[in-house]
Amino acid sequence: MMKLVKPNSAFLDQIAEYKKAFQKSGEVLHGSCFLTEAHSIEQWIEVVEKFWSAETVPNGYAPCGTWLLIRESDKQMVGITNLRFELNSAFLQNYGGHIGYSIKPAERRKGYGSKLLELTLKEAKKQHITRVLITCDDNNIASARVIEANNGKLENTLWNENEEILFRRYWITN
Repeated sequence: MMKLVKPNSAFLDQIAEYKKAFQKSGEVLHGSCFLTEAHSIEQWIEVVEKFWSAETVPNGYAPCGTWLLIRESDKQMVGITNLRFELNSAFLQNYGGHIGYSIKPAERRKGYGSKLLELTLKEAKKQHITRVLITCDDNNIASARVIEANNGKLENTLWNENEEILFRRYWITN
């Protein structure tokens, strides 16, 4: 069984280990609400809390929720997800979408990505988000499969000039 948990001090070491795993692999840590940039995990948890509300989210950003994907059998963090409650900029409407997520490199190919997205879509439903935009790099076949396994319908692909990469844009009716 898997569950989503808000980041909290009980998972400090596991969050730090998660961050290091992505640094070591050289991959982008998607869905983490700026974990890569955080000076400490405690500071990151404070930042994540501010993003939950339109009143406390930093200017220019969308309110959002961030959760850890926890494997209940051993209480291990295997993934992270971020749900934007609104798409309040052209960047989010075109490239960012509602949901970002990642799975710890050592935990991939076990079905956790599909489960993480499924659980995040349930959170989107609680927020009354009935049409969910999810994007991924065109060459990220694993993420595309996760999205498609959760009924994602490819709308189009867009070229992001800033990142010089092609993005797939999927919609899921929730």
